[in-house]
Parts: sequence; structure tokens; C-alpha cells
Amino acid sequence: MKRRIVISVFTIIISVALIAGGTMAWFTHSEDGGKTAFTAGTVSIEAGRIIDIEDSDSYKKYSTFSPDKVIDVSQGKNRRGGSVAKDRSYSDVVLDDSSDAFFSLGFGGYIIVEFESPVYAPEIVIVTEITQGAYPTESAEVYVSTSLEDDWKYVGTATNEGRKGNEKESKFDITGIPYVKYVKVVDVTEKDKFDENSDADGFDVKSIQVKGYYAEEDNWNPGDKNLRIFEITNTGTKAIHLRGKFTGSWYEYDEDAEEWVIVDNLNANVVSFELHEDEHGWEKEGGWFYYKYTIPGTYPNNEPSSVNLKINVCLDGEKTNDDYQGKRYILNGSFEAIQASNGASKAKGWKIIPSSKQE
Repeated sequence: MKRRIVISVFTIIISVALIAGGTMAWFTHSEDGGKTAFTAGTVSIEAGRIIDIEDSDSYKKYSTFSPDKVIDVSQGKNRRGGSVAKDRSYSDVVLDDSSDAFFSLGFGGYIIVEFESPVYAPEIVIVTEITQGAYPTESAEVYVSTSLEDDWKYVGTATNEGRKGNEKESKFDITGIPYVKYVKVVDVTEKDKFDENSDADGFDVKSIQVKGYYAEEDNWNPGDKNLRIFEITNTGTKAIHLRGKFTGSWYEYDEDAEEWVIVDNLNANVVSFELHEDEHGWEKEGGWFYYKYTIPGTYPNNEPSSVNLKINVCLDGEKTNDDYQGKRYILNGSFEAIQASNGASKAKGWKIIPSSKQE
């Protein structure tokens, strides 16, 4: 398995801010028998990393990728209500497209897989099913996610209909999704179509794949500055002020556990974050990156507004010794949004107060 040194793992933050002594609400008023109703506005954002496919400074690889691990699985029962046969119950087989083995979801079961690095600008998610013999339709719903934070997006239903031989490859167009980190496959086969005394066990997953780009830095050297671009969208009704911060940790590959584990004795401070030289819409203060302007909300009928942040991730040339060779640094980021009205950001102690409009 190829090892990638730097992978950006991003956290979606949804913030709802109420400031004592102020209000975060836009109000609608109705009157009925002396009763008055008020509806509060919302403050919410979506954030994630994006890549410029045409950026010659980014290492990139375009291919069809298999997931790295199974992170959650719940196998259903067979038609008789019993356990699925053992030789059909090894979930890790879905990680290897070259194998002829498969994993039976069982009726109502599901599996969630994780890709080692997010697949950016994804085009297609591919789910391959195996059916041996004559069977009624077996079906599974397919979902993709960037973060596991309640952002699952349904992309289609895979079936065994129209298979060639024993296999059926279901492909779903997912262009327009920024990146995919997780895929979930959920059995929705109608078990009543099967003989109640049979061993039928729902949708059989041979493999799960996503076609798109990996952004790689396989040669991240001391002194390097690597560009990262993040897009933040105000999905709430309220205008907001916005800030973000970044942290990270070093990891090494554990051959026995076959996973990356955190390294406690390596100094994370050899990595620093600074504004990219072409970034003029943000300021850095006290470890936070502040967007300098108010971002409008969707009220009353506006489309969500988005802004980008470009940062350099810098590896210190003097402090990074041979102990860091072959290790991986995982970057974590978070953004906070607060209502732009009634002095909320000042009341919360923000060091930079955004202006109402861009100069």
C-alpha cells in the first residue's frame, strides 16, 4: 500500500451563536387572538478543502481508487432469519477489487468504507455486486460523505439487474461533489420476493470504488510550503463573521495494526500555517485566520455565499530532523461563524472585527 505523507482531514463545523444582551433573530410576525410568534434566524456554515486540478504545484493522481478500510458494518440476517454464512461475512474483501470474494450485507444490513485520502473532484462511484444463480432483484442504496457529520448524500441504488455473468457493476455520477472520503452501501432488497426457507442474504458487495483525484505530497521536505485551499459557505439565513484555525499531529504506520497511529514524541510545532501570498481577504491574529468582511446570509431569497481561504502549510527547515522521515502529518481545521449583527463578534472577544462590506 502506498504511503502518503500529508493528508488534509477537514472538520465541518456548524455553529449557532447566541450573544447575551443581543438577538440573533430575524423576525416574522403573525397575530391571532393576541398571540405573537417570532422565528429566529440561523447561523450555519459548511467548510471543506478544495483543490485546483490545473495547479501545477499540486501533486495529483487521477485514477479509480479503492477504499483503505471498513470503519462500520452491520450485517443483516438471511431469509430464514439466521446468520449469514461465514464465508460470505468477511467485510474487508470489498477493499480489493482484484479478488473474486464478496461480502453479503444481509437483509437490511450496511457497510461503510473509508478512503485513505479524500478523492477530490470525484466523477463516479462504482459498486460491484455478485449474484450466483437465478435470483430476484437484489438492491442497495449508495451514499457518499466528506466527514461522517450527517452529510450523507444519496447517489443511487445498485442492483443485480442486467448483470454480465455473475457480476453487475453499478456506476453513479457524482460530479459536483467537492470530494469523497466515505461510502456507505445499505441493503434495501425486498426479502418477501425470496423463498422464506432459502439462504438468500441480500445484496452481495464485491467492491466499492471512486474515480477522481488524489492530491499527494510524497516528497514533503523540510523548508517546503504546500498550498491548501478551503471553501466555506454560509448556509444560514443570517449574515456572519467568520474565522478559522488549524492544528495537526504526526503519525507513523503500524505494520502490525496496519494503520497510521499518532506519534507523541514528535513536535507538531515544526509545522506552521500562514496566509498564501495571493490571499488578501483574510488576516491572521492570535492563531486565528479572520475573514475581513461580512458574509451575507440567505434571507430573504439569496443563494448561499461562499469564500475561499488559501494557506501555506510550512515544514520548518531547521527543526525537522531525520526522526520525521516516513511519518505523516494530518492537518485538522475548524471554522467558527457568528452573527454579524449587534456587536456579537466583539462581545465574544474576536481580535479582528470584519467590516460590513468589501473595499
